[in-house]
This record gives sequence, structure tokens and C-alpha cells, in this order.
Amino acid sequence: MAKYAMGHGKDVACEIPIATTVQECFHLVETSEGTKKHCMMLEKCCYDFFELLTLNMARQRFFSEILHAEGAYIHDSLFDWARWLFSFMSDRR
Repeated sequence: MAKYAMGHGKDVACEIPIATTVQECFHLVETSEGTKKHCMMLEKCCYDFFELLTLNMARQRFFSEILHAEGAYIHDSLFDWARWLFSFMSDRR
């Protein structure tokens, strides 16, 4: 999907894992360089600097009225990641 989006003129921000092999990573880099579009891999994180800074700013009413917000990952993400990795590695045998 990331390669398709870049090929159609879109910058990409994708959740982890964006690729599962080194070859897939190189294909993404080559597509990004060839299309001159950004390709960024994101990671879900709730307690990093940016997240806590934004929370603090909202609590201090730095922003005007908040009209819309979205959130997700209200689950044990470590367990889900381990389950996905085990399943992925089992399929590779």
C-alpha cells in the first residue's frame, strides 16, 4: 500500500511493521527516492516526549476548543505484537 500511495503522488506514514524483510525495506526506499515522496514508519507510543507534551499543553488550555480527537490501541499491545511475531515466524518455516 505504501508503494502504491507513493506511486500515486502521496506521502506515506505507516504503522509498524512497514516491511518484514530487508528486501521489502529497500523497495520502499527506492520507491520513495524515485517518486520524491516521504515514507515514514510510525510506532504506537503513548508516553514519549511528544505525546506527554501534547497532553500537558491540552491540560493547560494551550489549544482552543478541541472539536475532534481520535485514539486507539486500548489493549495490551505487547501481547498483540508477540502473537503477531510468533505467527509470522511460524509461517516462515
